[in-house]
Amino acid sequence: DWERDRLVPKEFWRQAGEVGLLCPTVPEEYGGLGLDFGYNAIVDEEMSYLGVPAGFSLQSDIVCDYIVAYGSEEQKKQW
Repeated sequence: DWERDRLVPKEFWRQAGEVGLLCPTVPEEYGGLGLDFGYNAIVDEEMSYLGVPAGFSLQSDIVCDYIVAYGSEEQKKQW
């Protein structure tokens, strides 16, 4: 149970990434979908209807863009 363990399983994050819910604004050359922030906004809104906490999309909406903008080439390829 996620709430009891206070931990989201890694498999959940893998599956979310596979269906395009994580870091979709990352350029395709680094494994993203190359989409604009509008896609993130739609995903966030739909997730809110399901009761998913806003923190779910934090890495997609904020962190990934910083890595793309300021990370080294090695960091971009790794993350």
